[in-house]
Amino acid sequence: MKVLLTNDDGIDAPGIQALCRAFSSANWAEVYVVAPNGNRSGASQSITTHTPISVEQRQIDGVEAAYAIGGTPTDCVKVAFQADLADEFPKAFDMVVSGINYGPNIGADTMYSGTVGAAREAALHGIPAVATSLALLEHPGLKDYDSAARFICEFIGNHRDEIISGTLGDLPVDSGSIFTARAYNLNIPDVVYEDIKGLKYTSLSRFAVFNEFREVKLEDGTRGFLPCKMSSDPSSPDSDIEAIREGYASLSIL
Repeated sequence: MKVLLTNDDGIDAPGIQALCRAFSSANWAEVYVVAPNGNRSGASQSITTHTPISVEQRQIDGVEAAYAIGGTPTDCVKVAFQADLADEFPKAFDMVVSGINYGPNIGADTMYSGTVGAAREAALHGIPAVATSLALLEHPGLKDYDSAARFICEFIGNHRDEIISGTLGDLPVDSGSIFTARAYNLNIPDVVYEDIKGLKYTSLSRFAVFNEFREVKLEDGTRGFLPCKMSSDPSSPDSDIEAIREGYASLSIL
């Protein structure tokens, strides 16, 4: 099974490196990486236009082939699917896994996330995808990417047939949608593997990102506004943020 890994934190980020270790150890996965050459957080599903996208081959232990791309996470998926990277690089993939993102992607945050944008781009091309995030609700947190990667790899491995068919959670793909495959959003609590209580199927919460701004004076004397506060409206018991708060991994459909 050919799995493409990407992210928005960059190819050298600890999250995608942990995924590389976990998936390359799985006997069912053949792992390839196309990821940004630097941090592209907040890129959503944006693309590069009218400018060449740089490509640099990288070596990552256990990975069949890896490339760092001078573009957005969506660019990475499009280049992997549509560009002629190398003769040995697959022309098609069975699944895309994006992440592991540094911090949660919950509620409205999913609209801005490059991690989620890459997963949605894959689904637009008919390839099932899972956006994955380490849900640090308090900083600095453990940042236990290896525990999260282990959970993600085991979950996807156990449910890969349902993910590919779009039947995970008993919600089939809408044949009238522009997305001909399903994209999922998986958040993992920032705890050691043994303390992850399990997984809950959830809805997206009403979580607002940077909904207050503080006026500041810039170096050149002009006015500016600094995003300064995130907030969450009261959430239903089956929401993504409530599952994370209770110590469960959260899986939502995008």
